Amino acid sequence: MAAQRTETTPRRHRDPRVSVGGLLRPTLTSLLCLGLGAPIYLVGFGLTLDDVGEAGLNALTGFLLADLVLGVAACIAVGPLRRSLWGNVLIICCGMVSSFALPAWLVATKRLGERRMLALDLAVVAAMMLGVWGMYAWQDSVSAPYQSEVPLPSIVTAAVAGLITGCGLLWGRVRGTRAALIASLREQARTAELARAEQARTREAEKRQARFDERRSVARDMHDGVSHQLSIIAMHAGALASRDDLAPAQIREASHVIHQAARDAGSMLADILTALREPVDAENAGQQHLQTLRTLRSVLDSAASRGTNIVVVRQELSTAEWERNPARTASLLRMLDEALVNAGKHAPREPVHLDLQRLDAAVLLRVRNRLPDDVDETVLGTGNGLLGIEEQAMLLGGKARSGPTADDHFSVEVELPWT
Repeated sequence: MAAQRTETTPRRHRDPRVSVGGLLRPTLTSLLCLGLGAPIYLVGFGLTLDDVGEAGLNALTGFLLADLVLGVAACIAVGPLRRSLWGNVLIICCGMVSSFALPAWLVATKRLGERRMLALDLAVVAAMMLGVWGMYAWQDSVSAPYQSEVPLPSIVTAAVAGLITGCGLLWGRVRGTRAALIASLREQARTAELARAEQARTREAEKRQARFDERRSVARDMHDGVSHQLSIIAMHAGALASRDDLAPAQIREASHVIHQAARDAGSMLADILTALREPVDAENAGQQHLQTLRTLRSVLDSAASRGTNIVVVRQELSTAEWERNPARTASLLRMLDEALVNAGKHAPREPVHLDLQRLDAAVLLRVRNRLPDDVDETVLGTGNGLLGIEEQAMLLGGKARSGPTADDHFSVEVELPWT
């Protein structure tokens, strides 16, 4: 028994509104042209009968019949052939000999004009003038014995036909230009939207990279701090192991130093594990990035060499407190340096107020500068520096915030746990 075939791909159903709209518009166009062409034909038939009489009408029977047949065919075909180049050209040819086809001829002329092809437009105008001139010249020669009035010269009729054709083509060209402009604007809007989306994705990738770099930087600084504490432990433990003549007071002091160093190393190790909660790539995992611990004075001197005018409001951290937390000291000094660089970049001529305050179990760093009156538009910033400050503070269990204040200043505040 043949296996039953199951259909896994859903069938695509046509939107009924699209199919109905696609059939309704051509049908309405054809019906409208038939409705307008019939009275035009009847008016022309009556004028011809009044001009040449029944005898002349009998001589023009073939022409009038061709006018009716070609006109009806052109009006019916003008709807379905809306996108056909040669189909619309044939409809214009029918308009040369048929008054019934005049509405369909106008629609076809407008469509050809929408293509905005100068050579085609000139060819249509020339063919229309020649065709109308030849047709009316033949008609006048056949009906001349029966005409009661002198007809207009064929060249005048051809000129009027060429003028009307040119107007129809110009109308279509205007509509085609407008449609092309709208399509171009829509394409530009779509391209701009794609560019904005790509820019947003790039910006998000830059933020992730900045956070990743800050985590690695914090981890490197903490690695230096842990190494320092372990060297203290090794030195004092080695002294205890190799010396048997130490006094009890010296043994207690060395044991206290080992205990304090072990506790600080454990705290730093916990911070390292927090900072490295995202994996580091294998290529750079084995590289050691050692950074010398800078002092507060070196950071301020470096900023001053860049032209930054620093005003120290207060500095409440002692040398012992700086040395007791080497890893956090390095991170705090890096954040201070980044804040000073940011102030010097965006407000180079404004004094920068530095406030380093000691709280109960934390340190508060505040860097403030007045917002300049004239903003240098050529200075470009990515915002990664301030983002890095926030990331470092968060990894160390603190918090950071930056932005303009109510008194027209820009402030960067960092609060870190400090024991």
